[in-house]
Amino acid sequence: EDQIDAIIVRDVLGATVLRVESPFSNRVELDMSGLQSGIYFFEVQVEGEISINRVIKK
Repeated sequence: EDQIDAIIVRDVLGATVLRVESPFSNRVELDMSGLQSGIYFFEVQVEGEISINRVIKK
């Protein structure tokens, strides 16, 4: 399986609110309990590739 290099969580303004680096791991758990309700974007870096996903926290 692909290994996750890092996950960066950004708010709608683009500010980084959470960053997790996990070399040599293919699974990461994020604690979003400290974040306010709203829309966030996850930038997932896997072996040099970047994908961006959106999540809504209620």
